[in-house]
Amino acid sequence: MLQTIQPRPASGAAQAPSTAAANGFGHIKHMLDQGRDVSIVNWSDSLSNSRESPREFIFRLADVIATHPSQPTVLVTTWADGVYGGATTEAVGSGPTVRIRNFAVAGGQMAHGLGTLWRDSGLADETPDLLTICHGHNHVVGTTDEQVLGEFLTALEYYRLAHPGVPIVALLQNPRADGSAMDRAVDAWRRVARLRDIALIDAHTPYLAAGKPSAWFADGDPVHPSDAGIEAAYLPAIRGLWDAAPARAALGPPSTLCGLDPALNLIPNGDFSRFDGALPDGWVAASGVTASKEPGIVRDRALGHSLKLASTGGTVFLNRISYTLPDYGHAPLRGKPVSLFGWVYKPTGAPHTLGAITLEALAPAGGSAACTTRPLAQDQGNAWVPWAICGLMVPAECYEITVRLHHDTAAATASQPVYFQGITLVPGYLPRGL
Repeated sequence: MLQTIQPRPASGAAQAPSTAAANGFGHIKHMLDQGRDVSIVNWSDSLSNSRESPREFIFRLADVIATHPSQPTVLVTTWADGVYGGATTEAVGSGPTVRIRNFAVAGGQMAHGLGTLWRDSGLADETPDLLTICHGHNHVVGTTDEQVLGEFLTALEYYRLAHPGVPIVALLQNPRADGSAMDRAVDAWRRVARLRDIALIDAHTPYLAAGKPSAWFADGDPVHPSDAGIEAAYLPAIRGLWDAAPARAALGPPSTLCGLDPALNLIPNGDFSRFDGALPDGWVAASGVTASKEPGIVRDRALGHSLKLASTGGTVFLNRISYTLPDYGHAPLRGKPVSLFGWVYKPTGAPHTLGAITLEALAPAGGSAACTTRPLAQDQGNAWVPWAICGLMVPAECYEITVRLHHDTAAATASQPVYFQGITLVPGYLPRGL
């Protein structure tokens, strides 16, 4: 069989955007080389709040961008008290303009931007040339690896649903002075980078290499870096990735939260399409909950309806429905990671404990593995929010895998209903949506 070999493009020919190991910094350099204005969104916790004393991550990135030969003007608009303030001018030049929208929420997790703040923050409506992410510390206390990876991936992939192709750069934040809890976030971001084509700024490793000097932390604060720590660890890491990035267009991959072939879903009725009685076919209810179809509150109208769960006043252990894989379903998964995904909707004013999903893989002699999504402290009312448990390792001697949908995880269950749609379970580390 003859093989057609395409000619190599001339050295000066335009190249297609890179989709392999795309470096978002290179994309920005490419645009600036062409004299084009640039927009950047920074999705952050408090480590991007402060413009001075200390001058935190996004403002240090602005300083590095300002050194580009195009001599850009760099403007930063920062979120504060529920609104964006006026733009601050970080550099004045004669070239293109770089505008940075800094959505930095103190104490926030990534999911805080997915509910009511999704539109208010501008995350929904502005498609930037680059997304930077500065999150980690608020995800690691009292959590598991599967929870943290799920929280990072659902937020990132939800963003890619709205803004396909936008390249992403994430920051590996400094470790805590009082422990190793941040290892969980760092490990999760490194897995995301390997699987989902994002670039990483490693400000974490320099802290460890230097022995986490006390001078590198804000006075009496085991989390927030000082200017000394930022200048010794953050700034060199930002410059290192910036300098190493080849100036060429970059294109991020499509989202994993849509397009899954239903035949690949290990939960055959995860879309609740077969629902002729009191429960969706294949699901079993505990005594403290009632289930019904809800055609009026749906995320994906192609699925027809959502599942509505309401409590009958039972305890946290009885207000759920469950699906257990058949006997032959769990055997091929032994010793392998699996990921559970679903959309959850709760009314405004409902407690933050309303709505959760659990993945449980049972094994003898205390070898079982289980994980439940954790509640959000911030109101996510009247919005569909993606939840996932990613990479739960099925025990080698697993004899049963069960998925549970909870009305409420509090001891005293709420009066409001909760809604679910598009529940999937797949092998691997990635959440997959229908």
